[in-house]
Amino acid sequence: MKKTPKILFLSTLGLCMPLLAGCNVNGDNIKMADRLSIVYYPGGYGADYLHTLCKEFLASKNNTTPDKIEAGKDYVLQPDEDITYGADYWITSDERCPDIIISNILQPKAVTQGYISNLDDVFDATIDVDGKSMQIRDFAMSEAVEQYSFEIRRGQTDKHNFAMPWTAIPISIAYNNTILKQIQHVSSLSVGEDALDSEGKWQRAPETVTELKAIFEDCKAYNPNLAIFGWAPVNGTNWFESLISTWWAQRQGVDEPNQYTTEGSYYDFWKYDSPDIFKQTGLQDALGTIKDLLVSGGEFVNSFPKVGEMTIKSAQQAFAEGKSLFCLTGDFFEKEYSSFIEQSGQDFRMMRVPSIEGAETKDGEVKKLTFLNISSCAYVPSKALNKQLAKDFLVYTSTKSSCEKISGMIGAIRPFNYDARNITDYSSLSQFTKSVFDLYYDADDYIVKFPRNAAIDDISPIYLYEGVSESIFCGANYFTIISSLKTLTPKQIMVDGTDRFESVYSRAQRAFTEWNRLYDL
Repeated sequence: MKKTPKILFLSTLGLCMPLLAGCNVNGDNIKMADRLSIVYYPGGYGADYLHTLCKEFLASKNNTTPDKIEAGKDYVLQPDEDITYGADYWITSDERCPDIIISNILQPKAVTQGYISNLDDVFDATIDVDGKSMQIRDFAMSEAVEQYSFEIRRGQTDKHNFAMPWTAIPISIAYNNTILKQIQHVSSLSVGEDALDSEGKWQRAPETVTELKAIFEDCKAYNPNLAIFGWAPVNGTNWFESLISTWWAQRQGVDEPNQYTTEGSYYDFWKYDSPDIFKQTGLQDALGTIKDLLVSGGEFVNSFPKVGEMTIKSAQQAFAEGKSLFCLTGDFFEKEYSSFIEQSGQDFRMMRVPSIEGAETKDGEVKKLTFLNISSCAYVPSKALNKQLAKDFLVYTSTKSSCEKISGMIGAIRPFNYDARNITDYSSLSQFTKSVFDLYYDADDYIVKFPRNAAIDDISPIYLYEGVSESIFCGANYFTIISSLKTLTPKQIMVDGTDRFESVYSRAQRAFTEWNRLYDL
């Protein structure tokens, strides 16, 4: 039986992200009775789809038409560039607290301090799904629902829902299909027969790490001035999670051990049973693959010339401008960089992370895995003025028809049980959006940072309340880990350490000592 933590929600040893960090936003009073207010991150998908949803929702409630609903009068949308780092500016204020916040995370501390409303009634609401009545909690992806189910005080045994899953974001590798089809295969590394056209040029994205290495070599011969792999250390190194987690799960095994039978599987890692989870060899294999692709002679290679100075936004913009063949990004890339894509006039698509040698198989074929960021969510602050209106909006946007509408408008996938490829206007969508949908729906399994095989009541308080899912390196900065590959082996980084580098395992040992004290494990 799971024990109740002695003390909850304290950051330990500096391993957790800052909770409820401040934001620099002009805090105009957006509270008004009967006017729905939403604070959102303005990047990525933009605001047009939110305007559409608000107008249609309010029109249905007021028995009128969407054109009669006015922004500013009937609802207000407030952008906040810093909402991804914390929401205390909004949720702690009596004057400016909005009705809904749409962000990429909900900090547990905000829940335990009483700033977030319970959404059990929203998840219990019944909706129609293909002629059948179903509760929203059963229509949604269980992992996305459960990661925002918290115990809110000592002695409580029940968990409650505090945030609605908003988008399931595939993070992977995008590629410039226009350039790819011009590249001649000259590498001595062999590739699949279907990878090349009749003239020996690439006609599809690489599907294995060997093919990825081959096209790296081919790209150098095609244009030595073209950056091959787009990434950046500033606010974007954590996007390596899609590569690391996929290769790690392929080698380690997704639910059951694969190559390393005594070490547990990828999803066993997230149970946080002991610091030994950081010794999983598959994680070292993944880091070794990155080192093999992007590091040589103690320097980064196959990257932008000044990669160390770039932000993830500048890397994605350069990619949209046709300055690299590949880029780490997500489903939002096309919307966020549409003006640059339009200027370049090139065809961009998403691809699955190529499979590593020794990957887990299904029916004799390598398992198709897709890494998902499912932390995007919408929640209702406790100080919101129009709580019921906000909850009604969350119910409205969680129906199948609304999910399909959102997918059609912004190319995003809601973490609910529907297939966006069946929407009415699918044929008119871009090739990039179609490739995102295929990446999601053709997967044999999903990779998320969640203890998937644990019953919700048995999920470790370490996972729930310590922010450990924010870093698979026990809080170590991602750029520190990636940069360390220049001089250290993956085993030194993860387990052995050196005189000048404390291993992740050593950090975990100290952290677990404190966590055991806090949670009486």
